[in-house]
Amino acid sequence: MAVSMLPSRRRPRPGPGATARMVCAISVVGLVFGACSSATASPTSGGSTPTSGLTNSPGGTTSTTPTTAAATCKQGGTVTVAYQDDADSLSPMDTNGNANEFVSIPLFDSLVAELPGKNDPQPDLATSWDISSDNLTYTFHLRPDVKFSNGDPLTVDDILFDSNRLIDPNVDVNWYGMFSNIKSFEAVDASTLRMDMKSVDAGVLWSFALPVAGVYEKKAFQQTGAAGLKTAPVGSGPFMLASWSPGQTLKYVKNPYYWGKVYLDGVTFNYIPDPTARALAIESGEADIAENIAYNQIAEVTSHSDIVVPLQKVAVNWSVTLNNAWKPFDEKVVRQALNYATPRDVLNKLVLAGTGTPSNVMGMAEGTQFWDSTVPAYPYDLDKAKALMAQSSVPNGFSVEVVIENTSTSTAAAAILQAEWAKIGVTLKITTVDPSVLWDRLNTDKFQAMMQDPWLYTSDVPDTNEHAQIFLAYTDTWKSWFSQYKSDQAISLVKQADATTDLSQRQALYTQLQKLTMDDAPVVALLWAPSTNANSTKLSGADTVMTAWWRFENVCFNS
Repeated sequence: MAVSMLPSRRRPRPGPGATARMVCAISVVGLVFGACSSATASPTSGGSTPTSGLTNSPGGTTSTTPTTAAATCKQGGTVTVAYQDDADSLSPMDTNGNANEFVSIPLFDSLVAELPGKNDPQPDLATSWDISSDNLTYTFHLRPDVKFSNGDPLTVDDILFDSNRLIDPNVDVNWYGMFSNIKSFEAVDASTLRMDMKSVDAGVLWSFALPVAGVYEKKAFQQTGAAGLKTAPVGSGPFMLASWSPGQTLKYVKNPYYWGKVYLDGVTFNYIPDPTARALAIESGEADIAENIAYNQIAEVTSHSDIVVPLQKVAVNWSVTLNNAWKPFDEKVVRQALNYATPRDVLNKLVLAGTGTPSNVMGMAEGTQFWDSTVPAYPYDLDKAKALMAQSSVPNGFSVEVVIENTSTSTAAAAILQAEWAKIGVTLKITTVDPSVLWDRLNTDKFQAMMQDPWLYTSDVPDTNEHAQIFLAYTDTWKSWFSQYKSDQAISLVKQADATTDLSQRQALYTQLQKLTMDDAPVVALLWAPSTNANSTKLSGADTVMTAWWRFENVCFNS
């Protein structure tokens, strides 16, 4: 799993140390106190383990339905996106955070694609593929007559060159783990690529839908190197680079050699880091899409009849990371108590404007292929939380510091938790730091608890395996995404699920993992939050895929 220290929604890379901009303890204002006391459910008594007292989280569909209808589309026009992150590279090899990932997708094709409304890998540069009976050999049949944006033909040699770089650990350490089970690639003939595996990897096809697997021209790369791929990439995707002013504007135009259908003439990304400014951009008509407006702006923005906020479900989880190596978080009953003492209904109402649902996962991404919506979530139950605390080594409570970034969402959520956890004797100190400081503290294990914004940890693939591997199967590299959660049973379940391609077996294993980790409570599960992209009603096809990026070849202006 790749990481970036950019303030994006996904996988921030552990960054270098820096000095803190601000460290403060935040107290809860009267409004929050009042809301917390009036909106919480009446606690009921129960047993000491979550499995006997949980409530079912809401179910429902997790697929993204495309809205493009060819009959409503007209040819032409340029879509303008008010974009929250500033990309620093257009190279697929640098897609280690949302800022770069989302703008890379339109430039490149991959062997397979993730498309809206689809729960399995779809043909892209590979029109079909065969898998051997032992699941160790994949044979990809390539799309004919594909050209790069400079007019040169895309050949099997280009794909072979790029694919070999994917499995070279010296080329891209961040993404190597997603391809580490691949043994070799071979060009069988001009239209066929063979891939041999070291071992069975049930999710390997989805890895080729990642932005990092975008195919670029071998000749252009050999002429310009990695630096040229960052700033002047040559891909075969539906769009190509027109101009780029880093920190300001990124402009794409339609690739005239693209093999598929494209409606738009171009896409322009305007870097607007402030969510209020992004909302104003779409309200004024300066943008056609505003990425992730603030939850408290949804009502205002949608009061305009020509703007919609679809509130699409994406594959994500939102939680408070607990350092399980720090006492008393090494005690399961303490971690369970915090989960019972967390008022998700209040968080949903005051922080997410009522758009979320209670989370029923501990690190796994909700909405992914093998997520089980029927597994119970933790209810708000102070009596049970107090009973669990009484069984712990800290029956009278303890003090803990939670580290957050200075965003309105994180500060509001932390303030609510501060007020509620105090009711079971837990004193929560809220420390606000710059992102670089936060990642430095995570990397050096110098934290007790940590929380980030609800949309940060989207999965890169619709398969459940990525988040399960990173968050729940402890390794010295990821440390269960810094929680230090160590469970031999969890590790075994993740490995078993990766080693079989039987869908029913994988579902059963991941459901077992989900139930196990909900009971172990390595983190405090919060809410499943939807994306808050705002779209002009002039557009069709502006839905994102489950991993939250756009497929702009599907977007058009309505006729």
